[in-house]
Amino acid sequence: MNSQINPPVKWRLSRWLNCLAASIALFAGAVDANAQFCNATVVNQGPLTVTATSQFASFATGARRYWTFTTVAGNTYTFRTCGLTSADTFLRLYSTATGGTVLTSNDDGCGSQSTLSWVAPASATYSILLTNWSCALLSAGGQMEYFFVAPPPNDVICSATPIACGTSASGSTAAATATGTAETTDCGTATSNQPSVWYSVTGTGLGMTASLCTTLPAWDSQIAIFSGACGSPVCVAGNDDNGPSCTGTAASVTWATLNGTQYWIRVNGFNTNAAFTLSLACVLPPPTITSFTPSSGCANLDNVVITGTNFSGASAVTIGGTAVASYVVNSATQITALVGSGTTGTIAVTTPNGSATSGSSFTVNTPTPWYADNDADGFG
Repeated sequence: MNSQINPPVKWRLSRWLNCLAASIALFAGAVDANAQFCNATVVNQGPLTVTATSQFASFATGARRYWTFTTVAGNTYTFRTCGLTSADTFLRLYSTATGGTVLTSNDDGCGSQSTLSWVAPASATYSILLTNWSCALLSAGGQMEYFFVAPPPNDVICSATPIACGTSASGSTAAATATGTAETTDCGTATSNQPSVWYSVTGTGLGMTASLCTTLPAWDSQIAIFSGACGSPVCVAGNDDNGPSCTGTAASVTWATLNGTQYWIRVNGFNTNAAFTLSLACVLPPPTITSFTPSSGCANLDNVVITGTNFSGASAVTIGGTAVASYVVNSATQITALVGSGTTGTIAVTTPNGSATSGSSFTVNTPTPWYADNDADGFG
């Protein structure tokens, strides 16, 4: 007896299976016959056009479902089912449109639902797979929310936002990346690998202080200062905690600038992202005395010329601890002082930004008394 199904029956069975497959595809998308996802059969829901506005993709129960999407490098892409289904969902993001390597995933990011955010390293096509835990068929229908956030315009050093002395700038590292020149370069005590944003200022010869002290709520932050070309910056100074402007975990850092030199200010969190306020203050550094001439002189008779730096606004000049009779600030690098009735000693100059003392002493000479010869005898 021939046990094979006769041709008409085989034809009818094949026709029925084809119709069933077509019905499934119409209801839930195309079945991927060569799926790499979870090593299981999945259903292609088609492409998503991700924008900066939240959108929602609907899905039905009873399958593992995936969507493809095309990225722009640097954007942060978010997918989530939070509160949008009763299923215990699991999201996986893959390196190609047909699976490949799992780049990131999430199980219970919001209760029993899932949420993941990922920074696209390149402009390419990827895929997002939605299943139940761990890769079971979806137990309920619902929606998946999706959108992207573009990085801030000052995400990389060569696109730094200018900031001026005496001003503040509001910013955020929430959508920033940690890729690019000097993003994770250790500088001083600023050693984090968190996403950063950048600001720039041109040196004026003044001392500068960058701080995050007014950021509320207080943020465990870091500031690093670099100089030179944006493509090859050099560390100048960096701070993590207890900087010159405030104690605690809010960062602040002070450095001396050179006139005309470009400086780059990197702002990042120690281990979190946040909105912040960056303040930049510029002050003259303390004065310095490099020389004086002459090396001696008579009180109330002779002048001494003092050479150095940052003399502007000088409020006191002393010799041996005693104030000079008078002085004139000729320029930021020179003071002319009339020797006072003091004692031999070092010269000191005081400004609103500090004091400087000479490395050697000035000798104060006492004039020899002179008496008139009133009796014309030649002996005084």
